[in-house]
Amino acid sequence: DSSSDPSYSWSGTTVMEGQNNAVQVIYGKVKTSGQSIGKYISTLDNKEYLNWLICLGEGYLNISDVLINDNAAAYYTDLSVETRPGINEQSVISNFNDTYASTSLGYLLTTTERIQAVQGNATQGIKVNVEFSNGLYYAEDNGSLSEAWVTLECDYRLVGTTAWNNLISPNTKISGNVSSAIRKEFRVDGLTAGSYEVRMYVTGRSHDENSSRASTKCYWSSVTSIVYDDFSYPCKALLALKALATDQISGSPSVS
Repeated sequence: DSSSDPSYSWSGTTVMEGQNNAVQVIYGKVKTSGQSIGKYISTLDNKEYLNWLICLGEGYLNISDVLINDNAAAYYTDLSVETRPGINEQSVISNFNDTYASTSLGYLLTTTERIQAVQGNATQGIKVNVEFSNGLYYAEDNGSLSEAWVTLECDYRLVGTTAWNNLISPNTKISGNVSSAIRKEFRVDGLTAGSYEVRMYVTGRSHDENSSRASTKCYWSSVTSIVYDDFSYPCKALLALKALATDQISGSPSVS
């Protein structure tokens, strides 16, 4: 019989996203996923890390048996978990001593400038991320990959002003000879708190972006507002993850 019957199932607990959600009060021992407080991607040495801060409820709570994608957190080799029980004078969670508000973009950069507003009106630092999703290379006749490069201009300005300031050095050069993704992160700090916008564009390439033998397409993947506030979230039980994207874990992991 080639016919098939539909199958049905229920999803487990999921982390709540968005604003104005209630903070739960927990009695007894329960399984929970909590409320997302902050989440951002950081890039170091071409490696992407997910940083995620979750409020589990009103403290005091004993936090145990943390599962990521239904596996124990210890199963993952490049994942760390940090918790706070929700006391009045708890320390700040690592990697969240500043507040990050990221905007995902996915813009293909060309010689025409792209301008993007930065979230918030009290920005004190700005982080931008770019990505060469298909690598950066030129394919030689013998099949080997030789170096290709792209130069970028990236500037910022306070909203309401006309003068642009360099976020990176003019004509910053990114080069490579690999077909795997290349990711770069650039950051500027110490800004007067306010509303900002960022522009970015390509100033030069070693090869045409539409070449069949070269890969030089560059994408502006995100822009992030940074506010220097040490939020310890007193009386809130917290769980924070820092996870490297690997073949073990990537995408949008579940937490419980």
